[in-house]
Amino acid sequence: MEIHEELKKLREQIDKDEKMFITNGHKDLDMLYEHDRGLAVVFCFFLYHVLTTYSDKYNEIMPFVDNTWLKYGEGLIPAGHNVGQAVSYLKRYLSQGYEKSYQRDDLMKAAHFLLIETARRQHD
Repeated sequence: MEIHEELKKLREQIDKDEKMFITNGHKDLDMLYEHDRGLAVVFCFFLYHVLTTYSDKYNEIMPFVDNTWLKYGEGLIPAGHNVGQAVSYLKRYLSQGYEKSYQRDDLMKAAHFLLIETARRQHD
């Protein structure tokens, strides 16, 4: 079975039972590692990045801002926020001559906002 067919089958399984996907995630990571070791390693770094973002520095500075709604609410405002943040980090990554230019963390941050937007659209 080609990897495309395996991923299509996996997507169908996820739609049926999200908990099964979460508990079998290590098998999927093993399959990714088998097909593309470098991508699997970066995926693990990305997972670590996401896990370290749950203590939001902005909650301390601006406790009145509802980040949950900005990230997961319905409509174009949260979509614009998530995609706009991703674009901002990508632009900074591609900039030249600045202290924060071309930093891998900006790619992780952009990917994280795109992942949030994908999760927000999960049940569309």
